[in-house]
Amino acid sequence: MSASAEQYTLYQIANAPLREHPFPHILVRDVFEPSLYQNLTRSILPPELMRPFKEERPVNKKYPDERFVFTLARDRIDALPQPYRAFWGELAGWLLNSPFAVTLFNKFGPHIQRRFGDARLPRTEAAKVRHTARHRPRCRCGGGSG
Repeated sequence: MSASAEQYTLYQIANAPLREHPFPHILVRDVFEPSLYQNLTRSILPPELMRPFKEERPVNKKYPDERFVFTLARDRIDALPQPYRAFWGELAGWLLNSPFAVTLFNKFGPHIQRRFGDARLPRTEAAKVRHTARHRPRCRCGGGSG
């Protein structure tokens, strides 16, 4: 991943407005530089290279079977065939690196402190999630039809 692509994403995140409701979050439009986004879409993992979310994390038994995850851990990435291995290895190296974490902590620091206090911060990890079920969008708007 180029330095300019990293700087672009960090800038987009750092300048995104923090929304407080219903929980602290940001919505970042065009978070990735166009060339990185094209590489990302070409490198989306097929479900057979992922694991059911239920096998990776403790979740309710009613959790949908259609959700798959790929944890961006070195051993998992090393087991991927090319070209996936090269792309996800480079992206994971960047996502789990200090500049990205610092940018997120600068954005969410007060909320993290409030939630976790002086306790040890949660571990740094990244995962790619794929939900294969087809959904029809529903409007949850007040008034009118939708």
